[in-house]
Amino acid sequence: MKQTFHWLAVLGRLGNLYADHKMKPLGINSSHPPILVHICRQPGITQDKLKTMIYIHPSNITRALDNLEKEGYIRKEVLEADRRTSRIYPTKKAEEAYKSIRKIEGDWEKLVTEDMSEEEKEIFAALLKKAGVAAAKYFYGF
Repeated sequence: MKQTFHWLAVLGRLGNLYADHKMKPLGINSSHPPILVHICRQPGITQDKLKTMIYIHPSNITRALDNLEKEGYIRKEVLEADRRTSRIYPTKKAEEAYKSIRKIEGDWEKLVTEDMSEEEKEIFAALLKKAGVAAAKYFYGF
């Protein structure tokens, strides 16, 4: 158990390197896919809702959204009722990139689980989720 933090850090770093390399042709980096995936799955999502789904600091989300808007992946619509809030929608470019992102994510998952049985893969995924939920409770209270 002493090396859990080490191997989580290794997996995270290498996953980001893999994603950065594979997503370079799309003009995005490893920080963008979680945001784009949620926007494509829930067009019109607000930035506050996005924050609670992906556990990224609001300033980092703002920076990523500004970059994605500049690159033509999203568009924002300011709410009339609250001008401080915007709904975020994917563009056609985002919807096309979504398929590539999901493939890249799937390829990475296959790569890191290739030596696991189907049962081990299910256990691994369940344990990662359980650990993520525990960490979210600690940092965000939910």
